[in-house]
Amino acid sequence: MNLLNLLKIIINYKGHTRSVNRGFIRLKMFNFNKIGVTEEKRNPQLIISLTSYAERLKDIDFTLYSLLNQNLKPDKIILWLDKEKFNYENLPKTITKFIKNGLEVKFCEDIKSYTKLIPTLKEYPESIIVTADDDIYYKKDWLEKLYNSYLKNSNDIQCHRAHKVKIDKNDNILPYESWQKNLSGEDASFLNFLTGVGGVLYPPKCFDNDVFDIESALTLAPTADDVWFWLMTIKNNRKIRVVKNNNSTIFSTNIFRQLGIIKERTLYSVNKQGKNDEQIKDVLSKYPKIKAKLIQE
Repeated sequence: MNLLNLLKIIINYKGHTRSVNRGFIRLKMFNFNKIGVTEEKRNPQLIISLTSYAERLKDIDFTLYSLLNQNLKPDKIILWLDKEKFNYENLPKTITKFIKNGLEVKFCEDIKSYTKLIPTLKEYPESIIVTADDDIYYKKDWLEKLYNSYLKNSNDIQCHRAHKVKIDKNDNILPYESWQKNLSGEDASFLNFLTGVGGVLYPPKCFDNDVFDIESALTLAPTADDVWFWLMTIKNNRKIRVVKNNNSTIFSTNIFRQLGIIKERTLYSVNKQGKNDEQIKDVLSKYPKIKAKLIQE
């Protein structure tokens, strides 16, 4: 692809994703010395949880910096990495430089994108867990909005981005691409499909126990953890709420990856080919009572 075509793609891109100013942020990171977690522990704890893999670690520092620089400080920020590939001796500097700021790095079995939540859910079952993606730069008020919404509506799952599921008169769930996208100001609903890229707050004990059935998750929804987590909260009668004044625009740490310009496979690039529909169908085939809840609402 030549430079002219590349510029045309970037200029004409009108999605909800924007690029961060990497140079400016690197300057701010250079002398970053804040502690990014609170010293006054909450009950329940507020934990940010995420995962990553080798190809992404070269620029994960942008995401980590944004999480450590929130207006509202969490109790913990945990980054989970594959125990077969990483240990404390071989961590890249993009990660180790933030340990002094409060970042925790833990190692576990690689369960793909499910690693961003499941290990933390097992280790801290009584905590509030907020998931984040490893290639997004989160605005300073991101966590604050999620937590404030939780304090007012503690039974609901809180998120910044969600799509409204559409169901036809014959009780068929319509294709993902036809759903109402990027909701704002919505009441809590089973039909609000959370999108993990924007960050999601899960209250304590909001999941059905089947959420831990990783064999089924990786079989039925191997590239759609959002689908699995969404349906496992509905199975436990929890609704999804889009926070007030939500941050619907996504700031990518690598816009070339988001646009598919560089050769790196993303979950979005896989799922937009109809995989979301396929995986939703497969999970609902196993759990028809969840589908009945969606239809009823």
